[in-house]
Amino acid sequence: MAAKAASNCLELRHISKSFQERRVLADVSLVVREGEIFGLIGPNGAGKTTLFNIITGLVRADEGQVLFHGQDITHWPPPRICHAGIARALQLPAPFPEMTGLENVLIGCWFGKRQAAAPDSEAQARELLARVGLQGKEEVPAGQLNLIDKRRLEVARALATRPHLLLLDEIAAGLSPAAVKQTAELVTALRDQGLTLLVTDHYLNLTLQVSDRVAALDQGEIITVGSPREVVRHPEVASAYLGTREAKTLPEAAP
Repeated sequence: MAAKAASNCLELRHISKSFQERRVLADVSLVVREGEIFGLIGPNGAGKTTLFNIITGLVRADEGQVLFHGQDITHWPPPRICHAGIARALQLPAPFPEMTGLENVLIGCWFGKRQAAAPDSEAQARELLARVGLQGKEEVPAGQLNLIDKRRLEVARALATRPHLLLLDEIAAGLSPAAVKQTAELVTALRDQGLTLLVTDHYLNLTLQVSDRVAALDQGEIITVGSPREVVRHPEVASAYLGTREAKTLPEAAP
């Protein structure tokens, strides 16, 4: 019997966005399959963060649709999107500084798509902190953590909402090579536990190592989508990172 094809977790259809007449995204279409790690790469200014903001409802697209498990969530506000099962670990961690790490994660447990009973919430929060490498720091105020630990706390807070889809934005920024290796192991472990992940990071080795498929984005356009090996060998990907790629001229919309 043939293996059942993976269903679509996230689908972006013809997403376009401009800020003050500056085009940031142009006709971006992508499909993230259920249970895969999908990597998004591209040089600075390619539009990766804007795309993440659109998926999570922080920014509205000028055109296009965002579908989550087949449901149109294009115009949903961020809290509703989070409750539906999409979470994000931010590039710049923003924990509540006077609260402990445990208290920060508990907020995620209480806010997530399935509210847990209070006794179970603390146990879950402690397990999540241990999973990201913060065991022993549960009672440390978040404001006293170093940058690396704040990033780990950001991931734990996102996981506490019990997402189906987790967006990881620059999760390896500022980490040592050993910490990057641990981060890669964490990302693949999360997928093995049933999560779908969308990952972007300037540390290409991490994205290419963990991803099942990768999309290359430059100047708001998708260059190519495929396996990590296929994408890095695409001629336009190298030129995009070197700053020598010329953007395609898109046809104007008919009046």
